[in-house]
Amino acid sequence: MTNRNILQSIANWNAIIKDGPALVTALGCGNRFSYTNTSYPVTSEYIHAYPGIYKNDLFFFLIPQAYDKKEFKSQISAYTQPCKVYWTLSGSHTIPDLEAKARMDRWVDNYKTWTPKQASDPVGMFKAFNIHADDFESSECMGTLGLQVGGDEGIMTADMIIANQNDKTLIQFDDYATPVPPYTSIATEESFYLLEASKLV
Repeated sequence: MTNRNILQSIANWNAIIKDGPALVTALGCGNRFSYTNTSYPVTSEYIHAYPGIYKNDLFFFLIPQAYDKKEFKSQISAYTQPCKVYWTLSGSHTIPDLEAKARMDRWVDNYKTWTPKQASDPVGMFKAFNIHADDFESSECMGTLGLQVGGDEGIMTADMIIANQNDKTLIQFDDYATPVPPYTSIATEESFYLLEASKLV
């Protein structure tokens, strides 16, 4: 996929960021993607995962934080892995972490009603996820959308659960992912260069 394809796909997602029904349609493509953990010369503490729409399919575009910068704008495709989203049911493997399963099931059960509400919320729909690089522990990983319940009011927020398959049967789930917005001191708006670059296509 070319630099322009990647940026246009991210721009396509952001073009519908406040349109609940269009987001539900896009998210209807699936809840999981597969990712090949690749090492690069410069290490990154975080991996940025951007949702995007390419040829009517939902993708997540994963790029190490160290390469999500303007100085790499001509090499975006060299450091970005396009991951097509597909549907999976969380019961397909033995899951040691019941909380991970609950979050994934909550997404499948609620994304059609949660998404329009989130699109109209002041914080808005996620434009990316900031995922700690330590979450990617094996060579083959899977990211699955989830909904996390927090606070006394039971407010649900988007989540990305990373699964590492350590052998053919054991799957370990990690959860150091945060959606943006809202931005934080460790996930500043400026650190997500592809969002800015996608506005220029």
